[in-house]
Amino acid sequence: MYEKIRKGAATSRIYQWSTIAHELGHLFGASHTGVKEQKGSITTEPERGQSILSYNGTRKFFSLHTIAQIWERLKKQPYYSNTEKTQIVDTYKMNDNIIYTDKLNIVYAKEQNIEVPVIDTETLETKNYQIPKGTYFSLFVPTKEKKDNFSYLAHPKTQVDPQFISMQASASQRIDFQEKYSYAGGFELGSKPTMKVGHYPITLAISNYDATKDVAPVYGTKDIEVEVVDSEPFKYIGGVGAIESAGKITTIRWQTGGTLFQDKKIRITMSDDYGKTFKYVLVDETENDGECEVILPYIKVDKKDVGFEEKLNPCLIRLDVIGSIAYAISNFSPRNQWGKFQGGFSLTKHVEFKNTPKTELNVKTLSEVPSDKGSVTAYVNGIEQDVIYETTPEKTFSDGSKLIRRIWKTEDKRFNFATKHYFAFEQKVYIGKKTNQDDETDNTITFVHRIENKNQELYPNPVKNILHIKRAKANKKVTIYSIDGRTLIEKQTDADGNLQINMQHLKNGLYIVKIDNKVWKIQKI
Repeated sequence: MYEKIRKGAATSRIYQWSTIAHELGHLFGASHTGVKEQKGSITTEPERGQSILSYNGTRKFFSLHTIAQIWERLKKQPYYSNTEKTQIVDTYKMNDNIIYTDKLNIVYAKEQNIEVPVIDTETLETKNYQIPKGTYFSLFVPTKEKKDNFSYLAHPKTQVDPQFISMQASASQRIDFQEKYSYAGGFELGSKPTMKVGHYPITLAISNYDATKDVAPVYGTKDIEVEVVDSEPFKYIGGVGAIESAGKITTIRWQTGGTLFQDKKIRITMSDDYGKTFKYVLVDETENDGECEVILPYIKVDKKDVGFEEKLNPCLIRLDVIGSIAYAISNFSPRNQWGKFQGGFSLTKHVEFKNTPKTELNVKTLSEVPSDKGSVTAYVNGIEQDVIYETTPEKTFSDGSKLIRRIWKTEDKRFNFATKHYFAFEQKVYIGKKTNQDDETDNTITFVHRIENKNQELYPNPVKNILHIKRAKANKKVTIYSIDGRTLIEKQTDADGNLQINMQHLKNGLYIVKIDNKVWKIQKI
């Protein structure tokens, strides 16, 4: 593109691709984005911004609104519609007196015939976008047809005083607005939850960018508005430390968000991968009264490499307000107050439970719920401990299904505690469960069950196309059921106990895999 007034304007003495992209953005009509650069800025980002057209030091992407500015400039430029460069298209006639010559350096271009991704607006209309000030929130970008090459964005629009940062496109449809760690140290400026009440427009988008094709991405967009109200924050207070015990019974505490969420239910989950997924459902739903007793999963989780200079404790507790975009999360700062790398928390096994059943059981009627405590035993340092068996009262969900929790617990006698502390193993028994309890919250959580047999592998989970089963028993029947119990696929393992199942034709969602007499839940994406 050549314009006389801009000849030679694209200069950069800094050998960073982001700086070069920044200057090229200006040449294509894009403005600064950070509110601190108000002169010539579209002010979509707080502080100095986060995207390429900002003045931040970690710029990796163009914001949606920068892309819109560039597109507005590009579509007004004349171009040759044939490779011989004899046919010029100048739809907008920016200059009626222009005489087209070779010196204008007009480019050849061709129109793309690409289907625009569509956001499912019906799903959006069912959501409540109100949050208390100082509260984290998640935006889910729903699509009627999900494809592997789709990526998802949620970028704030132009505002006088922007409060929420823009983030790079994600493969996940869930986009969390919370404090973001800066590799320069501390947290990204402007990423803290806002304490300012008001209405904040945000553009949701789906991009169909495909690196294997020589075409530009197309975006499907939809504007929504998040309202921040003057109420106490919905916020995690405490319940876990840096190192916790697998199976520990502990009480999670939180601020309730005031009157805004007084009639809402809370779901409590745990992540073991520093918040990428929240695989473990600790409590399906509970009253929003500020505290809830939970049993931490009976698994061992050590520090992991999650992309920082040192390994971090990868476990996090998350509390979602069912039917809302608001959530709270336990400490996830990479460094503690003394500057040492810490992260969330890890889980270590101080007690060993043996002869345990699987962690979740689905039955059709109450009569199918096991009535005996089985043969579960508990050991500490090789010494058998007394086991207390108890069941909780039935809990009824909105779809009519019920939940009974079977709990085996033993007292922690390692130290002289002032009050009794317990470790526990828990089995959840769902009665008449047809679907997951809350569609919106389920969109933010990946439900994955761990394989009990360490020698057996079932992967990947979630699965896109081929499900691999390795080292199961030889010549055993493998059945895949829909979540409502319909048989969809029946196969058999080979002589080595291996099997590959093509699930590409199945719709996205949850499925049940039964191998011999064991059952797992997998997610098709």
